[in-house]
Amino acid sequence: MPNKLLAILAGLVFLLIGLFFLLFESYTTTVDRGWSKEARSNRYLAAEKFLTLDDKNPNISYGFNSIESLSEIDVLIISNYSNIVSVKQEDKLSKWVSEGGHLILALPNSDSSQYSDSKLLTELGIGVGSSPVEESESEQPLIEDDEIDSYYTKLNFDGVDETLVINFGSYAPLYHEYFFQQGNEEYDGYVPFYWARNNEGIQFLQLNVQSGLVTVLPNVSIWQNAYISDDDNAYLLHLLTGSQKEIQFLVGTDFVPLTVLIWKNAYELIISIALLLLIWLIYRAKRFLPAVATTINTRRSLNEHINASAQFHWKYKHTEFLLESLREEIFKKYKFRFSSSNMQQQTISEDIAQTMSLQISAVESALFEAKITTESDFIKTVQILKTVNSNL
Repeated sequence: MPNKLLAILAGLVFLLIGLFFLLFESYTTTVDRGWSKEARSNRYLAAEKFLTLDDKNPNISYGFNSIESLSEIDVLIISNYSNIVSVKQEDKLSKWVSEGGHLILALPNSDSSQYSDSKLLTELGIGVGSSPVEESESEQPLIEDDEIDSYYTKLNFDGVDETLVINFGSYAPLYHEYFFQQGNEEYDGYVPFYWARNNEGIQFLQLNVQSGLVTVLPNVSIWQNAYISDDDNAYLLHLLTGSQKEIQFLVGTDFVPLTVLIWKNAYELIISIALLLLIWLIYRAKRFLPAVATTINTRRSLNEHINASAQFHWKYKHTEFLLESLREEIFKKYKFRFSSSNMQQQTISEDIAQTMSLQISAVESALFEAKITTESDFIKTVQILKTVNSNL
């Protein structure tokens, strides 16, 4: 009996398990938590990973001087050519391209004056601005029997059957001196061997520089994390880098936000400062109980008391009060010396001025002036009064 009961229970358990897998369907939910910390600090992280999967060795630099050796680089991608700030850097770049390097540079600034002082760009005849080139005038038309799109640029490459479609965004079109040659004039500079355009102008330009190659784009933001999956952006990066292994991105010193760099390298310091600030705010905050009166147990000296009292009366323009005791003492001495009952201002001023060879106006002002506004006038008045007081 017990064996039969165990067999029945085991059968029921297996039946329930079978019904569970038969009737309930598993599912997977993907939660988008946004970009990782690494992706927020490196906008070309997706391009790096893509090139790594493409059997290449990509690197990111935030300044030209941080590149140790150009000779070890096969392809150099510059996000903004204005990051090349000196002639010495341009000379190194020019030599590297001439020796076989592939330079991919972007000219995102619509103001052509930003690049007018560039030695290398002037030598190559490259800039930004409107271009008069039409498909019918090109020795190598952009796309045979196809209309030019308003926004997208269509690219064709040798050995690639597909036509690449790229949206470079709203930037000033590229410019090359070769397109402005008149008539049959022979151009003795570097001639582009391929270019592509949309309705706004030329958006893609390539030219050989001795043993090297220069590719010019309006911008390389098409390879940033947010855009590399759009259109044929990733495929274009694959084609331009080709079979080369060492790929270097030069994205400029101002690429990563300062706040990201501080948090990445000194988040402990930021947390410590925040805690100290919080403690200080708590310390300085008002308490719920009334403030405790501060008891001062020390007494100031007589000189400090007199000085503080004088400063107080001077601050509130009580000059008469400050001079009152000295003036009264002078009036008493005057009355005793001259035995005069005539205490008119004019008489007193004349008697004292004649006795001490002082100006009547100065004596009268010192004895009877009610308002003294400047420190120099106050000092002068006190000097006269002390002179009169000591000589009466």
